[in-house]
Amino acid sequence: MVAERRTIEREWRARTCGDVDGRRRNKGGGNAVAGLRFAGSASRAVAAEARRDELKQEEEIPAALLLVLGSQAEARKFVGVNPFCRTASYRRICTQMVSGAVNQHDASVNAIKDTIALADKLKAMVPTIEPAMAHLAPVSRDSIKKVCVSNFDNIVDNLGVGLRAVEEGDVSTATSYLSAATAGDCVDAMLEFGIGADFPLSKYSAHLTQRVDNCLAVILQE
Repeated sequence: MVAERRTIEREWRARTCGDVDGRRRNKGGGNAVAGLRFAGSASRAVAAEARRDELKQEEEIPAALLLVLGSQAEARKFVGVNPFCRTASYRRICTQMVSGAVNQHDASVNAIKDTIALADKLKAMVPTIEPAMAHLAPVSRDSIKKVCVSNFDNIVDNLGVGLRAVEEGDVSTATSYLSAATAGDCVDAMLEFGIGADFPLSKYSAHLTQRVDNCLAVILQE
């Protein structure tokens, strides 16, 4: 009788301990599942935050960029090379730049004014590089911004002198100042600090170079 009772007690204890261990194992498994769920939620949160940053950068690009794109779209509506753009390297863009001109003087003026408008828009885009500079020290960020603002100020000034020279018939002075209208300083500063050439300000600075080239072609065409 005593032996039977002891056997029953052992079986009861075994079941009890087994249930407790089982609950512990289940609890541990629950923690593992919860950990995986937390990790997944954290990954989704990081991805969502990255996407919000991308959208924020896109929103920070001013309407000037849309105007730049719009001018490119107009140039693609190609109806033939304008007679004043025969020697231009970028004839479709040139044709849009000199639109409405009836003589070479007017074509030159129109081309330069179009280029000045683009330079002003690009200057307004300088603040859009700030998100790409977030990892840099404040002194480096300030340096890049100052270089770019100064660069585009000089471009507008040089184009303005070139425009006045064309209006006065001084081709030599016009070509000299137009040739100096380049965004190289700003682009070089961005590249030096790791801001890629595919960044909007860098990319559309190339369009400015194309327009300056067209201006020189129109002015010098014989």
